[in-house]
Amino acid sequence: MTRVLYQYQSLSIKHDTAKKLLCLNWEDDVTDEDYAEVFKKLYQFTRELEIELWIIDASGAYNFQSLSTYGFPLFFEPKLNPELLAKVLKRTKLKKIARVVSQDIAYEAKINSFIMQRQLPVRCAFFATEASAVEWLYREEKQTA
Repeated sequence: MTRVLYQYQSLSIKHDTAKKLLCLNWEDDVTDEDYAEVFKKLYQFTRELEIELWIIDASGAYNFQSLSTYGFPLFFEPKLNPELLAKVLKRTKLKKIARVVSQDIAYEAKINSFIMQRQLPVRCAFFATEASAVEWLYREEKQTA
């Protein structure tokens, strides 16, 4: 069963209760206030609901004006240093993050570079479609179960 936990303008966080999954969808640009609020909500829901999987779907996003200011992907608070970020994620049961990429190649290159430079306690992968992201998340979960 899937239910919406958070909705604000073009942002939504959905919860798949059976799969221990949160799905963040957004379209358009994100302001710094929204950026910080969504990160807090994802973390809060991940801890409270013992979430193991995230899908960050940016396929409908465009107009990345905030990139010039932050240069970070939506799911990381820009003021967090990498060590603190790793500690925060370790406090959760989160295992994997699948990201559905936008059409903005420069933006996606920045995100990929950011992820590669951090040693996060979760696995991250990038996909062209939500279906391929879901398949990656669930296929590996079935193999380890």
